[in-house]
Amino acid sequence: METTNLQNGKGMSRVNGSKASLDANRLIKGIKLALEERVKPYTNGKRGYIVSGDTDSYFVPESFDSCTCPFWQKHKETCKHMVAVRVYRRLELRVSEIQAELSAQYECQIRELEVKLRKVAEENLKLRTELEGFSLLREGIKKIISSS
Repeated sequence: METTNLQNGKGMSRVNGSKASLDANRLIKGIKLALEERVKPYTNGKRGYIVSGDTDSYFVPESFDSCTCPFWQKHKETCKHMVAVRVYRRLELRVSEIQAELSAQYECQIRELEVKLRKVAEENLKLRTELEGFSLLREGIKKIISSS
């Protein structure tokens, strides 16, 4: 698990227990990549994520312990693509939580609306029955008037 502590625009990340510098620029670029929806899950053989960078796409495994980008290959430090995947994962989890909350709220609202709809249908049936009774009464009155 990676932890980040930013101080004065520079922070330290832990990747597999080793310290790696994470400057604010990479952090911001990674967040931007995630918010621009440039992170996509990848499950063809290896499990991880494809991050579309400024010029190329790079693979970050599900373990978050590496990246195929030149920066990671050279420095073995957290890159913007790894940050993007972390942000994406957190956003994905939060969206799932919100969807579950909304689903529960909508289920409750749907049940309430179904109850109201049943009441309206019952009232509609009563009114139709009364209307049919009035129609029969009117026809009866017409017959009485026409026979007199």
